[in-house]
Amino acid sequence: MAPPQIRSYDRRTFLGAAGALGAAALTPKALSQSNGASRSTRQARNVILAVADGLSPGALSILDLARRYTDGGASRWLQWMNEPGVTSTLVETTPAIGARTDSAAAASAWSIGQRVARGAISYTTDGSTPPPLFVRAKETGRRVGLVTTAKLTDATPAAMMCNAKSRAEHDNIARQYINNGLDFGIGGGAKHFNLREVRRRGVVLAERRIDLRRAVRINKDRAVLGLLGESILPHALDREYSDLDQREAAELALAHLSASPKGFCLLFENENTDNASHANDAASLVRDLHDFEQALDVLIDFTRSRDDTLLIATTDHGCGNPGFAAADEPGIEQLQRMMEARRSFAWINRQFRNLPQSDQSLEIFAEIIRGALGVSITDDETPYLESLVAGAPLDAYKGRRYWSSVLGSIVANHFGVAFNTRHHTTDLVIATAMGPGSESLPPLCHQTDLHRVMVDALGLV
Repeated sequence: MAPPQIRSYDRRTFLGAAGALGAAALTPKALSQSNGASRSTRQARNVILAVADGLSPGALSILDLARRYTDGGASRWLQWMNEPGVTSTLVETTPAIGARTDSAAAASAWSIGQRVARGAISYTTDGSTPPPLFVRAKETGRRVGLVTTAKLTDATPAAMMCNAKSRAEHDNIARQYINNGLDFGIGGGAKHFNLREVRRRGVVLAERRIDLRRAVRINKDRAVLGLLGESILPHALDREYSDLDQREAAELALAHLSASPKGFCLLFENENTDNASHANDAASLVRDLHDFEQALDVLIDFTRSRDDTLLIATTDHGCGNPGFAAADEPGIEQLQRMMEARRSFAWINRQFRNLPQSDQSLEIFAEIIRGALGVSITDDETPYLESLVAGAPLDAYKGRRYWSSVLGSIVANHFGVAFNTRHHTTDLVIATAMGPGSESLPPLCHQTDLHRVMVDALGLV
């Protein structure tokens, strides 16, 4: 197969990236002082913050390369970066304490414009609780919505509308959503909500995709809450026909929120990109990122159709540091094999662990892997698979001494994608924006600067 065409990037994209990399040696304090977002002269009725959680920069290039060699497509995000009127920046993610952030601290920086400690939900190190961004937007008459593949009470959506000392306060977060007037929500975590109280407040509840579609269609002026499971929603590879995909989730959110006469704010998150990266599951990461980009395409089309919406796509932190590093040149067959995977590592683990103990053999584990991923375990890889069956994952680096990381290393021999770790990383991450306020993004900023861009665009004091 002929190699894909090399994409041309505009001068602004490269100058922004080059300037960011040249400034990477600055301290976090210096970053905020020297690259603070300038004030926008344009205002927005609507703000959409689209988040592919835990997205190391390398994941976008893996998806782009895989699609170009398999179905002739490309990364929608990377294409968008090269379109007129679009600004991209590199974002530093350091929290208030330490160098490595988490979803709670990152989303809090977006929401209240301050660095907080890991695990805190818009709750500062001195114990203050500034009003979250979406609460402030709600006070202006705008509708607010939260969409995620995680529990709806998970850290990223929670920080946009709640204050809590710990991200573990799921029941408290659920109560705050209802008390603060959440207008639209999709996610898991139904067990954390008092459903009787939710209904008493006039909120329309939906527990299935078909019910959610109907609720959006007939309840234009009532809050709608799609609680589609007790926990997280499935990876794209594991989804059934009755499960909601990201494109439809975006369409439903826009249909409901855009009916607001005074505008809206939407947080749209795919948490499964982070879960796949933690698991070192390359096939799931690529498919979940593609799923997110299907939704991003909807959000871009909506934003381009009008002049009153600021759209920002970004991530809260890197995770796993994946890279395509196939030993065999050019490695095209490995990319094709990865794109043909049928199930996630999480599904493989459930299938194996749900077997009777007497059936949890090396041979059966290898057969489950072959059926799910199309990967046949070699003799050289067998000792590592044996370590998983024995419950003692074998890897010299403790950052990968976990069952899915060892499986990820085995699969890397077949898919060509290797991960550095199973943890969050301190990478500079990407943010891309268009619409009112996007022009004020500097080439290098901190997550708190994204807060300032959104506040200025919304005209909040």
